[in-house]
Amino acid sequence: MYRMSVFYPRAEGSQFDMDYYLNRHIPLMQERLGAAMARFEVDRGLGGAMPGDPPPYAVVGHFFFATRDDLRALGPHARDINADVPNFTSATPVVMISEVVEL
Repeated sequence: MYRMSVFYPRAEGSQFDMDYYLNRHIPLMQERLGAAMARFEVDRGLGGAMPGDPPPYAVVGHFFFATRDDLRALGPHARDINADVPNFTSATPVVMISEVVEL
Protein backbone atom coordinates (compact mmCIF):
# COMPACT_ATOMS: atom_id res chain seq x y z
CA MET A 1 0.00 0.00 0.00
CA TYR A 2 1.22 3.50 -0.84
CA ARG A 3 0.16 6.79 0.68
CA MET A 4 0.37 10.42 -0.29
CA SER A 5 0.09 12.63 2.78
CA VAL A 6 -0.55 16.34 2.30
CA PHE A 7 0.26 18.46 5.35
CA TYR A 8 -1.25 21.94 5.59
CA PRO A 9 0.85 23.92 8.10
CA ARG A 10 -0.88 25.97 10.74
CA ALA A 11 0.64 29.43 10.59
CA GLU A 12 -0.25 32.86 11.87
CA GLY A 13 -2.60 34.50 9.38
CA SER A 14 -3.19 31.40 7.25
CA GLN A 15 -6.71 30.15 6.61
CA PHE A 16 -8.20 26.77 5.84
CA ASP A 17 -11.78 26.23 4.60
CA MET A 18 -12.60 22.72 5.83
CA ASP A 19 -16.07 22.77 4.25
CA TYR A 20 -14.59 23.47 0.80
CA TYR A 21 -11.86 20.88 1.32
CA LEU A 22 -14.28 18.12 2.29
CA ASN A 23 -17.10 18.96 -0.10
CA ARG A 24 -15.27 20.21 -3.20
CA HIS A 25 -11.55 19.31 -3.16
CA ILE A 26 -11.85 15.70 -1.98
CA PRO A 27 -14.66 14.97 -4.49
CA LEU A 28 -12.44 16.50 -7.21
CA MET A 29 -9.70 14.04 -6.29
CA GLN A 30 -12.17 11.13 -6.21
CA GLU A 31 -13.52 12.11 -9.63
CA ARG A 32 -10.07 12.44 -11.22
CA LEU A 33 -8.48 9.38 -9.61
CA GLY A 34 -11.44 7.02 -9.59
CA ALA A 35 -10.63 3.50 -8.47
CA ALA A 36 -6.88 4.28 -8.38
CA MET A 37 -7.39 5.90 -4.96
CA ALA A 38 -8.27 3.07 -2.56
CA ARG A 39 -9.37 5.37 0.26
CA PHE A 40 -8.61 8.64 2.03
CA GLU A 41 -8.51 9.99 5.57
CA VAL A 42 -8.52 13.56 6.85
CA ASP A 43 -6.97 14.65 10.15
CA ARG A 44 -7.93 18.01 11.68
CA GLY A 45 -5.13 19.20 14.00
CA LEU A 46 -6.12 19.67 17.63
CA GLY A 47 -2.86 20.10 19.52
CA GLY A 48 0.89 19.69 19.61
CA ALA A 49 3.32 17.54 21.57
CA MET A 50 2.80 19.34 24.89
CA PRO A 51 -0.53 20.16 26.54
CA GLY A 52 -1.72 23.52 25.31
CA ASP A 53 0.58 23.58 22.27
CA PRO A 54 -1.16 24.38 19.01
CA PRO A 55 -1.04 21.74 16.27
CA PRO A 56 1.80 22.12 13.78
CA TYR A 57 -0.65 21.34 10.96
CA ALA A 58 -4.22 22.58 10.53
CA VAL A 59 -5.13 19.57 8.40
CA VAL A 60 -3.44 16.48 6.98
CA GLY A 61 -4.99 14.56 4.10
CA HIS A 62 -3.93 10.93 3.56
CA PHE A 63 -4.64 9.29 0.20
CA PHE A 64 -4.07 5.56 -0.18
CA PHE A 65 -3.18 3.58 -3.31
CA ALA A 66 -2.92 -0.22 -3.58
CA THR A 67 -0.09 -0.26 -6.13
CA ARG A 68 2.62 2.01 -7.51
CA ASP A 69 0.72 2.14 -10.79
CA ASP A 70 -2.34 3.41 -8.90
CA LEU A 71 -0.16 6.05 -7.25
CA ARG A 72 1.16 7.08 -10.66
CA ALA A 73 -2.44 7.88 -11.66
CA LEU A 74 -1.91 11.17 -9.80
CA GLY A 75 0.53 12.41 -12.45
CA PRO A 76 -1.90 13.44 -15.20
CA HIS A 77 -4.19 15.15 -12.66
CA ALA A 78 -1.63 16.86 -10.43
CA ARG A 79 -1.93 20.24 -12.18
CA ASP A 80 -5.73 20.38 -11.81
CA ILE A 81 -5.68 19.14 -8.22
CA ASN A 82 -2.94 21.61 -7.23
CA ALA A 83 -4.75 24.48 -8.97
CA ASP A 84 -7.68 23.99 -6.58
CA VAL A 85 -5.58 24.41 -3.39
CA PRO A 86 -5.83 28.25 -3.23
CA ASN A 87 -9.62 27.85 -3.14
CA PHE A 88 -9.47 26.44 0.40
CA THR A 89 -6.17 27.51 2.00
CA SER A 90 -3.49 30.15 1.99
CA ALA A 91 -0.99 27.67 3.48
CA THR A 92 1.68 26.05 1.33
CA PRO A 93 1.12 22.28 1.53
CA VAL A 94 3.92 19.83 2.23
CA VAL A 95 3.61 16.48 0.42
CA MET A 96 5.10 13.16 1.40
CA ILE A 97 4.78 9.94 -0.60
CA SER A 98 5.35 6.80 1.47
CA GLU A 99 5.06 3.07 1.49
CA VAL A 100 2.80 1.89 4.31
CA VAL A 101 4.72 -0.66 6.38
CA GLU A 102 2.43 -3.27 7.89
CA LEU A 103 3.62 -5.00 11.07
